[in-house]
Amino acid sequence: MSSTKKDDIKENTNQFKESTDRYVDQQKQQIKNTASNVSDTTEKINENVNKFQTDNKEFLKRMQILSGDTKNRSTKQHKKYQTTP
Repeated sequence: MSSTKKDDIKENTNQFKESTDRYVDQQKQQIKNTASNVSDTTEKINENVNKFQTDNKEFLKRMQILSGDTKNRSTKQHKKYQTTP
């Protein structure tokens, strides 16, 4: 093989390697970005779930206040319908 042909092959190999390295670096960056986005999204979901739980707990407390003590009421109703032997 002539030296020019060897040089061409070497140049093409180097270009391919550089191109491959750039591609791999881009893929690594995309993975980092995706991992960061997943982490951010998970954090937002957790915040929303926590807010929902807090709001729901407050709602249930208000409902219990408005309806009176539901535990006592259901116990009284249960006793009312019990039959005595």
